[in-house]
Amino acid sequence: NDSGFRIPRIVTDVCGARPIHLGIIDGITTLNWSEGPWVKGKTQKIASPGVLICGLNPVATDTVGTAVMGFPNVRAVRGVAPFGPGDNHIVLAERAGLGTCDLARIEVVGQPIEKVRSKEFPS
Repeated sequence: NDSGFRIPRIVTDVCGARPIHLGIIDGITTLNWSEGPWVKGKTQKIASPGVLICGLNPVATDTVGTAVMGFPNVRAVRGVAPFGPGDNHIVLAERAGLGTCDLARIEVVGQPIEKVRSKEFPS
């Protein structure tokens, strides 16, 4: 009954069964720190990071996206942002052999992460 347990594992299983060959994260204009107005208790702010992240491996792409959003630990456990309500799907996918979430092993082409990283880490 715990969606924070089930959904990350379902996503990992689906990606293992039907691999993703191109991952695209649109960070051109975004709503910071909340999915939408239905999320209560979060201050929403329109942001324009101006980034488009693309990769041939979804685990690496999500890893870079998480770093660009300003989260300091892509391997964070449940309860630590951005994985507050659920288990870390990126680490689960890495453990399943679907890719790496080690930034040192991911080739980033274009602007370096440090140059486009969000300075507004959510509280």
